[in-house]
Amino acid sequence: MVTQQLKAKLGAEFKQVAVMSQLGTEWKALPDATKAKFTSMAKSDKSRYDAAFASNPDNASIKRGGGTTRARKSTGPKKLSAYLHFCAEKRSAKTEQLKASMGNAFKYSAVLSALGADWKVLDEASKIRFKQMAEQPVM
Repeated sequence: MVTQQLKAKLGAEFKQVAVMSQLGTEWKALPDATKAKFTSMAKSDKSRYDAAFASNPDNASIKRGGGTTRARKSTGPKKLSAYLHFCAEKRSAKTEQLKASMGNAFKYSAVLSALGADWKVLDEASKIRFKQMAEQPVM
């Protein structure tokens, strides 16, 4: 209902964030007696949720508090591919070259496209150095 009212009022200027702002304003204006009803419902639902959460053994690895993301295993630093080593070495020069040639039309996506094209036409002999770099252990 609030969404429909705001869409009618704001027209093309409507954004979803306006709904939350309006609901927050309405919540602040509610008397404490009315808020108590909703607060009570929230507390009982939180108790129900916490009990259901605790009873599920799959949830043991989930860190509670700031969010419900699962704990990730740390696998250490990732090895870079030969292509990524190539990009790291050539990116700054390619960026400067494209900025000079494209002027105001320059976009960073053009750098990635150009590096990809350069890598595709690079002969195998030139790729060997980057492949050797990729095989080195990560520290």
